[in-house]
Amino acid sequence: MQKVNFNQVLEMAESLSESEQDFLIEILQKRLGEKRRKEIAASIAEAHAEYKQGKTQKVTVDELMAELDE
Repeated sequence: MQKVNFNQVLEMAESLSESEQDFLIEILQKRLGEKRRKEIAASIAEAHAEYKQGKTQKVTVDELMAELDE
């Protein structure tokens, strides 16, 4: 597959009809959403694995917030 740069993609998108552009936007939004869901699922799986291995510890909300402020 030939590589296309960002400006070429924009030009190609502009050549589409308005309804095709709307559909393209919808598809891209759905794909980005799915990618984010997969990233979150991977993060959750990693957290579960760390929990099972005893790599986590219980903290209070105040302790967590203090750690985030550091």
